[in-house]
Amino acid sequence: MDPLTRLLIQMAQWWRHPPGRRKAVVILAALLLSFLLVGIERIVGWPIWLRTEPVPIHRLP
Repeated sequence: MDPLTRLLIQMAQWWRHPPGRRKAVVILAALLLSFLLVGIERIVGWPIWLRTEPVPIHRLP
């Protein structure tokens, strides 16, 4: 199944039967944390120690 279709089905189910308060808080906290991490990464940048260096490909002649 297409991921977008799966997401739309899940959203429709949540619209008809909303999750409990605790589950909604956990989902919102996860979303806020992910947006915070993306924002920090955009402002500060990616740490040098996490960057990868290109590895040359040695091909046979």
